[in-house]
Amino acid sequence: MAAGDARTPVLTPELAQEIACDIGRITGFNVLITDREAVVIGCGDTARLGTVHEASYEVLRTRRPATHTAEQARRMRGVLSG
Repeated sequence: MAAGDARTPVLTPELAQEIACDIGRITGFNVLITDREAVVIGCGDTARLGTVHEASYEVLRTRRPATHTAEQARRMRGVLSG
């Protein structure tokens, strides 16, 4: 299979975790990376690995960045404010 094939992950969970931790150390912010189904595959908070990050659905669908208020975040599954 060629790189980027729909069946081949472009970013492995192991690499996503390494990237999330490295960026978090550099910036001081918790970084979260999801797969194409909005499942967390990399995060500074390892308890979130394997959970669904509902706010990512719209970003994945539109391929555009999005922001949410604390109130909106409280209503979404797997989303923390901040």
